[in-house]
Amino acid sequence: MRAHAPLTLTLAGVLAVACAAHHGDDQHQSGGTGGGDETELAPLETEAGFVEVPARSENADPRTRMFYSFVPADNGPESAPLLVYFNGGPGAATTSILAAYGTGPYTLDPEAEVDAPPAHNPASHTAFANMLYIDARATGFSYDVEDPADGYCSGAEPYTSDAAQFVYVLLEFLAEHPQIADNPIALVGESYGGTRAAVMLYMLQHYAVMEQPEWFPTGHLYAPWLTAKMRRHVAFALRRDTGVDLTPDEVARQFGYQILIQPSIAGFLQNFPGAPVPADDPDFENPGGDAYDVRQSVEDADRIAEHAAYAMRTPVSFEMFFGVAPQDVAGLPATERGAARRWPSGEILELEARMRGALGDLPESDAYWLPMVQPCGPYLGDGRTLSAFLDVLKRTSTFITNARYDSVVYTEALPAFFGSLDGYDAFVSKAEPAGSERPGMLHVVGDELGTRSIRFPIYEAGHAVTVSAPGEFARDVEQWLHDVGAMRPVVFD
Repeated sequence: MRAHAPLTLTLAGVLAVACAAHHGDDQHQSGGTGGGDETELAPLETEAGFVEVPARSENADPRTRMFYSFVPADNGPESAPLLVYFNGGPGAATTSILAAYGTGPYTLDPEAEVDAPPAHNPASHTAFANMLYIDARATGFSYDVEDPADGYCSGAEPYTSDAAQFVYVLLEFLAEHPQIADNPIALVGESYGGTRAAVMLYMLQHYAVMEQPEWFPTGHLYAPWLTAKMRRHVAFALRRDTGVDLTPDEVARQFGYQILIQPSIAGFLQNFPGAPVPADDPDFENPGGDAYDVRQSVEDADRIAEHAAYAMRTPVSFEMFFGVAPQDVAGLPATERGAARRWPSGEILELEARMRGALGDLPESDAYWLPMVQPCGPYLGDGRTLSAFLDVLKRTSTFITNARYDSVVYTEALPAFFGSLDGYDAFVSKAEPAGSERPGMLHVVGDELGTRSIRFPIYEAGHAVTVSAPGEFARDVEQWLHDVGAMRPVVFD
């Protein structure tokens, strides 16, 4: 088990990792970039740390440290896919739901009291995959490390900047882990995470044009660092240092999988006129008060959120979830945070008493953990993010949950939504895959798209599927990864 200092890889560092991965063997072999010399690489271990992401410009977002936690697969991690988890919001902490409930080796019980410790999770995704959790900037354990420019406020950056920060963290992580740098990557995004996943995949699959300001559909913010970073990744991880960039279809051999939990795919456009609405759904006839899961009360929902907040602010629970004591995570203790900036509320001091006892006290402008940072304004996506989703759908295997009791992100409306788009049609088959415990396929047909089949199982769950249906979700994801060929390393001739 390792704690990591903030990753600030230089080109020399990337090349050093590449040389270690290539040493003595220039032919690609299964089981990780290490090839025939894989025994020389350190074994994969559970770890937690920060990736330091530079400021976009002098007048934009400040430099930030984004928290990550990695848990290797139980068996054969060198050849298992890497699942990258993030919650949405925007501004919601991944460590508040996906890391706390139903995915990792330890989980909270949604029915337990707020102070109950994590318990062993029989539905851990480590049974079939490597796991990487990432907290969005300034939320969860992530924090900005310098004063922002005048007029900046946390969460205000456009969705493309938000996605670029996650891509930066992912590529830095892969550069530091050559054992799995060529493994299939599946993005697991919840809610607004569906918007983020689509933009991330568009950036990765179209990396060759990311230096051009008009890269995004209809023009938008771009990430000029991405092209060089992806070229280094392609050279050392996929052994394709030919001087010719990969096509989007070739990139999708590795970055071509997305698992979307109640996704906001098109932001506000998802609520188009004429779509089925929750009020017409018989599952919502007896609401309990919580729109995210109409079966439960608002008080039940609050208790689930408070339970995660208690656990993330408790050193013993932190160590169970992330495999390392919080005081051993470089950059987390008070003395290592520099000019860290958060946006805590007044009650944080009392809530964080246990964590502050282990890591040191903090000024009023900082906090060790926050469940959410409210953006200055909504940026749930628009026609550009929808264009990105439809583009990556051409070459990306896609899994979307259809939770019956979520009235906030109403996935039951997705077939009608896709069918409303010019040149598109969509329909659901409830007989596929044959023999499935939870059948459901969403077939989307388009003039440029052809026909794409999206796994679309129904869950007796609310918005947070991993909270109320963790076992069913894990079984379906594992089977889907097998079905789409994501259980083996990427191979280029």
